[in-house]
Amino acid sequence: MSENTGSIGKRTVASGAVIFPIFTKSVSWASQIYQAEDAPLFKRGNSINIAFAGSATIMWVVQKYYYRRLNRKNGCAYATLNEEAKAREDREAEKKGNRSLTFRFTT
Repeated sequence: MSENTGSIGKRTVASGAVIFPIFTKSVSWASQIYQAEDAPLFKRGNSINIAFAGSATIMWVVQKYYYRRLNRKNGCAYATLNEEAKAREDREAEKKGNRSLTFRFTT
C-alpha cells in the first residue's frame, strides 16, 4: 500500500491506517471469533477467518486490475501530450504524487 501512495504525507497516513487496526483489533477479534462454546473444532471461527481471507483475496485481485488499468490509462494520456506538456508533467511529478501521469502503481 505504501508503494502506491505518492507523497510522504500520504504514505505516512496510509501506513498508519494499515498497521494501527491490525495490532489494536487482533486481540478483540480473536476473543470474539474463537469462543469457548465453539471448542475444540472452532468451526464458526475458522469459517469467519476463511471468509475474511477470501474477501481479502478478492479485493487484492480487484485492486491489481484497477491499478493495471490506471497505469495503462495514464500511460496513454502521457503519450498524447506534446513535448512541452511532458516536460511540465515531469517537473510537477513530485508535487502531484500518485496523481501524476508519470506515477506507476505497483501491481
